[in-house]
Amino acid sequence: MDRPIIEGDFVVVKCAGKSRFVHYIARVDIINGEDFQFEGVFLQKVAGKVGMDKPVFVPNPLDEASFNQEDVVHKLPQPKSVGSSARCSGQLVF
Repeated sequence: MDRPIIEGDFVVVKCAGKSRFVHYIARVDIINGEDFQFEGVFLQKVAGKVGMDKPVFVPNPLDEASFNQEDVVHKLPQPKSVGSSARCSGQLVF
């Protein structure tokens, strides 16, 4: 990874399932120590506006995450907020 991960960044995390790996998007909230243990929250894909061609995500506060540097596959660019109302303000597009 060429850019360092800082708090507030969004990353793609690889998690082991029963028979395959699954990739999730996570927001990094805390970086613990020099061994790069991350804590954050996973994002959940939701239905976006009609006609939008990109997937829309919202943070799922019930799905807190703890992951290592080795689990991070890719650092994502800063997302754009698609919501113009209070109800949709937390919706993010990458």
